Amino acid sequence: MNDRFLAPAIHLMRELNRLGNGDPVPEKEAPLKTQPGSAAVVIGREISAAGELRADGVVVLDGSFSGDIHCRTAKITGRLTGNLRCRRAVLRGAAVIGDVSAFVFDADGASRVFGKLIAGKIVRPGAR
Repeated sequence: MNDRFLAPAIHLMRELNRLGNGDPVPEKEAPLKTQPGSAAVVIGREISAAGELRADGVVVLDGSFSGDIHCRTAKITGRLTGNLRCRRAVLRGAAVIGDVSAFVFDADGASRVFGKLIAGKIVRPGAR
C-alpha cells in the first residue's frame, strides 16, 4: 500500500493512543482523557454523517453531523444539527443547531448554540 494513504491513518492512530494513555499532546489545550474500556469516536473535518450517536467515551466532531449525540464528553469544532446530551461539552468554533444539555459546558467566543442550553457549570462563557 502507498505511504501517502498510510501516513494519515498512522498519525490518527498515534493521536488516539495519546488521548487514551494520557501522554502529552503538543497542543494549546490538554487532551481529553478517555475512561478505561471506552473508545473515542472521531468524525473528521471532511466527513458528513447523519443518524443517532451514542458513546460511553469521547466524541470528537470536526466535520458535520445531523442527529442527536449522547456521550460522556463531546469536543466539537464542526457543525452539529441536532441535540447534544453529555457530561462535558467542549465547543471551539462550533455551531450547534439544537439543544445542549451538559453538566459542564466549555465554549469559546466563536462557538454558537442555536437552541436551549442547560448546563450545571459554565467554564468559559462566551458562546451565544
